[in-house]
Amino acid sequence: MKNKPEIKYYQSKYGLLPGSSLGEIASSARRVYNDAIGKSRRKPGVNSKCKFFKTPRVFLDLYWPHLNQKTAKERFRRIGLYKCALDTIRNSRVEPAVSKSGDGKSVYYRFYGKSKEGVKFCVQVKEERKTGQKYFMSVYPSRKK
Repeated sequence: MKNKPEIKYYQSKYGLLPGSSLGEIASSARRVYNDAIGKSRRKPGVNSKCKFFKTPRVFLDLYWPHLNQKTAKERFRRIGLYKCALDTIRNSRVEPAVSKSGDGKSVYYRFYGKSKEGVKFCVQVKEERKTGQKYFMSVYPSRKK
């Protein structure tokens, strides 16, 4: 019987976004997003210190359409972790879990992190193999085990 490898978590210095409704949390997340895109000239993105990426730029424009496909309850759970997710993308030096898509056109990186309150979460980054560009796809709380 194989032992599962122990998952290493990046400890984020940020907590969950404040708010008790989806509208409150969404406005906080949009403020964080606008701060991030204010630092970029063209396509919104953040620089990553991950040593596993050949190019350090991770673009943010696919996250919002992906999030809008979810139910309101799921959006509330995910959007609260937005600031922690950006911190994880920027600063994590923990090796991500890597998987390839079925057609081989994309590679998915999953970074695991903990918020300041101790909430465990997963950040998913998609790399298009043809162009080498990376996109922040999703953040979601880890399942309780």
